[in-house]
Amino acid sequence: RPGHVPQGSALGRTKVFLKEQLVSRLEAAKLSAWARATTAIQAQGRAAIARRARRALAALALAEAVARDALGREDSAAALEALSDLAALWRDGGDAVAVCLPAAAVERRQAATAALEAAVRACEAEVQRRARERAREEEERRLQEQQKAEAEAAAAAAAAAEAAAET
Repeated sequence: RPGHVPQGSALGRTKVFLKEQLVSRLEAAKLSAWARATTAIQAQGRAAIARRARRALAALALAEAVARDALGREDSAAALEALSDLAALWRDGGDAVAVCLPAAAVERRQAATAALEAAVRACEAEVQRRARERAREEEERRLQEQQKAEAEAAAAAAAAAEAAAET
């Protein structure tokens, strides 16, 4: 209210004089307001970090599922692509996950990713081995057909030569 001077204070021409008791009450009110504001800001920050971590975890889980599905279908190209996506997600979103999860949980997820990577590499090696084996079998089949054709041609030439010798 205008003209009202709180008890424990005095107004000068250019200054306000406060007793220690009033200063301590004002200081306590200021600290309380700061604490409420700080808590609200921290809550918003933690919520944003948690949302980012949840999105990162969901993306990691999806990439893992895609890689495992590709492994199940023995599609090494798709599995490698999913693995590449997974590595990028760990690189880009791993810090958000690491902030929200305990270190042991992050280590387990990374170990699972490493095991998945090993499985994908093994699948890729197996697919390449099968491709080499199919190519080798195809080459053997082609050589057998060529030898058979040469043998038939030689037999036909011998039969023609024998027929020519008879006439």
